[in-house]
Order: sequence, then structure tokens, then C-alpha cells
Amino acid sequence: MLRLYTNYSYLQRIKIFTQHTVLRVGNQRIHYSSNIQQSHNDKVASNDITYQFLELENQLSIPNLKLERKAQLLLSNPQYLDVFDIDLQPNELKSFFTLLIKYNINFNKIRIMGIGKIMKLLPINTPNGIQLIKNCGILNPKTQDDINNVFINLYNSKMKLLTISLLNQYRRYSDAAHLLSLCDSTLDNNQLIKYKFKLQKFINYNYNITASQIIESNIIHLYLKELSKSNNFPLKQKFEYYLLTVFKVLSLNPIYFTSGNQIMSLNSTFLSLLYHQPGINYTIFYAYFITLYPNAEKTIEKLGLKPDVEIPKINIRSELIQQSLPYLEDFALLYSKYFHETHPSKNHLKKLFRNYLTSVISYQYNEIASISNQHHPFSKFNHDTSVLSTFIDYTFTNQPFALFKPKLISNLIIKFYTSLKISYIDHKKSFISFTHKQQLQNLIEYLLNPKKTEFDLERALILIQLLSNHNIYLHGSTYMKIIEALVKLDFNEYAKSYYVFFANDPMISSQLSHKDVAVYCNRFKWPYPKYSNSMTSPETPEFNENYLSGNLAPEKIITSLNEYIK
Repeated sequence: MLRLYTNYSYLQRIKIFTQHTVLRVGNQRIHYSSNIQQSHNDKVASNDITYQFLELENQLSIPNLKLERKAQLLLSNPQYLDVFDIDLQPNELKSFFTLLIKYNINFNKIRIMGIGKIMKLLPINTPNGIQLIKNCGILNPKTQDDINNVFINLYNSKMKLLTISLLNQYRRYSDAAHLLSLCDSTLDNNQLIKYKFKLQKFINYNYNITASQIIESNIIHLYLKELSKSNNFPLKQKFEYYLLTVFKVLSLNPIYFTSGNQIMSLNSTFLSLLYHQPGINYTIFYAYFITLYPNAEKTIEKLGLKPDVEIPKINIRSELIQQSLPYLEDFALLYSKYFHETHPSKNHLKKLFRNYLTSVISYQYNEIASISNQHHPFSKFNHDTSVLSTFIDYTFTNQPFALFKPKLISNLIIKFYTSLKISYIDHKKSFISFTHKQQLQNLIEYLLNPKKTEFDLERALILIQLLSNHNIYLHGSTYMKIIEALVKLDFNEYAKSYYVFFANDPMISSQLSHKDVAVYCNRFKWPYPKYSNSMTSPETPEFNENYLSGNLAPEKIITSLNEYIK
């Protein structure tokens, strides 16, 4: 008897399963027919093959299957390894990663798909996860040489660069610099310039990077983004440098950029600079926006952001015009410009947010992971909080143009996190940005202040629980303000219940300091947190205000580009 399967991802898994003639599962060797590929092409699978496939999938997804057994199943077929085939739970990521290191897996010889995704998840889902990244998966390294050995001999080049990138992202700069130094003898310098450039903005680090290295390493788009953030140049001058540099870059032959992402990064920097230019109103900004991204016009109309006036014609270099949609952070700029100029009322703001949610939900509802465009800004694999942060800025600031509606924005935040799908695998850095966390902390602490008319303890508790469910963890002092508010209201039993929850949650308790909890532990004889805050604090090295000078001055970049054009 035959069964017809039409689900694309299911058929793909069948196809992968049948690409190899033998697969070892424990002590059992599974054989299957050479005719299965033709059956797959016909979208038909025999009962025997289907049973074997489902049996393997069942073994891989048994919740209580021991972690070591999962690792053995993964490594039993070195031709195709994907860690997400073994149904890892968030609380298993740390142990699984350390297990692979313990097995001395040489990632240069065995390609394990998804290992980079696990590394990105560790700092989010695991207490002191960034420490584990720094230790290259060794739980308790005896010496730095043990870490160096794994990094140099077992990690492949992508894992090395990702480790350095994560340490930079979480502000462990000295650790990033140390591992970067180990790459000098094993990786091409052009692969490392990007990371050295990011570190050189601090006084502690000087790699003597030259303008020609910026060009040869293909990171002018990153240079211009840093230039746009610099306080050492007037806004007008930064814009002029940007326009001249891009003109030179686009004159290179062969064309300098090989990736659409680099063009999109250039466009993002342009929109950011344009946003702050005096005299650029919303209509002009919108005109540039849709000229760079013509396919965004219909989306913007659905969002309710299309101007009602005639749109001016804009001349843009054809190389910069993209058929894809822009990054979500670019949409956030569009929203911010709209808010500043039109000052929408409470009801209008709610309508705009409803349009935004509806558009994203509609896209995600029809999204199939295996065939969808994961670079689409509304994709669950790519979506972040950029637009949400813009709504928070407009609704929860004391600026003259803004609304000040703490309860309204808390409702919008709740709708955002309960309505949208967001992957914790490839999310962008902005999803966990320190700015967004600070916004959330400020809002929750405001709601916890009994002196404010908007005091709302219940709403603050709902937000805390919701954010925890979405792996967003705030500063330890915010959690202790929950306890403080409950104790002040004589809700001591509730205070104890929440304290026990915070103290036993691996991620939350790792944010609590001894100072935060001591007063309550001593007063009420509560136990100290299960997980101590042993993670080293983020570094705050002195910023080098003049790092875009000398060899890295904009004039040097332009002069070097002229030489390449010749």
C-alpha cells in the first residue's frame, strides 16, 4: 500500500534520509532500497521506508532520550549532521555543546550543521553562556592553554570568527582580542580586519589598520556605518564623505560589492544620515526610501504610512536600487520620521500598530521555513524589535512631540510578544539589544513606582513573565523591584513565591547579585539564589574618539579608492 505525501519539508527530510545507503542507529543498521529516490520524486514513499524514517525520527525526538545517546545518534552518520534533527531542548544546549568538545570533535573534518546556531543561543538560554563561549565549550578549564588548544585545533574558521563576534557583541573585548591574536597565523588577515576594526575603536587596542586594508577586506560598508555614528564630524560633513565614498566605490571595476547585504548596509547608513538632515521632511524621506526599495511601496501602504501628497522623483544610482525589502531597522526609521512629523493620536497609533501586526502575522502565517525568504524583514527567522522600539519611544518618552501612555505601550508590547513568531536561532542582534532591554526595564520600573498615577503591579508582573517566556532577561535590580513592591504592600507570601521563582530560574538568578538579595534573605530567611552571578561583567574600555583619523581618516579612504580606480 502506498501513501501520498505533499508536505514539502517532510519530503525534504525523506530525501535527506534516503541519500545514504546505510545508517547506524545504536547497534542496528538500517538498509533501504535504491528505488526510494524515484519514489520520492513521485512524492510517494513505501510503507517500509516511511516506517524506518519515522522510527528514526521518533528515536531522535524522544524527550527523555539521554543527551549522550542523542550525540551518538547525531555522530553515527558523518555524511549528514544537523543538530536540530535531534530535538534539543533549550536546557540541553550547554550540556550538548560541552559534550561535543569533550568528544574532541574536530569541526574541520566533520561538518555539523547548526553548531553556529547553538553558539548564538548559549548566551541567551544558558546562565553564564558567554563564559562558555569564551572557554570554547570547556566547563572548567584548568589553563588558558586548554582553551587555546580547542580554538586552534578543533574549531573551524567559521566557529573561530563567530566566537570572536559573540565576545565582541557581549562586550568581552579582551577575550575577543586574545582569540583574535590566535587567528593571525591560521586565517587570512583580510578575514580578520573586520574584527580588528571593531576593536580599534577602543584605546586599549591598536592594530594599525590602513585605508587600503579596509578596501581590500571589503568592509567599506562597515566603515561608513561607524562614520555615521561618529561625533567627531558635523552631520553635513559625514553625509558628504558618505556620498563621495560610495560614488568612488561604485566606480571600481570590477564592481566592488559581491553581496546584496553590503548594498543594503550602505542604504541603511544613507537612510540614517538622511533622517537627521535638516529640511528633510517625511515625504522626501519616503521618496528616497521607495526609490531605493521600489517593492516596499505596497507594504508601506498596508502599514498606513504612505503620504497623501505627490511624491517627488528621486535620482539614485541603479547599483543601489534593491528588489528585496529593506531591513526592519530601516522601516523603524520610516515610522520614527512619521511619528515626529504627524504626531498621531492614541487611536491613530493603535491603528498603525494593528496594521503592523497584521502585516507581519499575515506573512508569518504563510511562511514555510524550508522555502521562504528568510531575509524578509517580517520573517520569523529575521524579525526583531526595531519597529516595536520606535513605538515605545513615541509612547513612553517625555519629549514634547510624544504621547506619554505607559499602559498603552505595555499593551502593545504584550500584543507583540503574544502575536508574532520569532526564531531564537538566527535572530538579529537588535532583538536582544541593550537599548530595547533598557526600554523594557524603564517601563516596568515605572509601573512599579507607587508614587506614579499609572502604578500597576499586576501589569508589571505580566510583562516580566512574558519576557522571561521569550528569553529576554533584564537587570537583576528590576526583578528585585518586583519583590520590593510586593513587600511594601505586605504581600509577603506573593513576594516569597516570586523570589523563589526568580532564585531558581537559571537565567534570572544569574542576574541577581548578592547585594540585591541579601536584605530579603536576611530579613525573611529566604535561601540565596541557586545560580550565583559568576559571569564576568561586560567591559567598558575607554572609547577612542579619534579612531577614524590618521590612516583611517575619511580622506585616506577616498584617496585609496582613487588609486584603486586608476
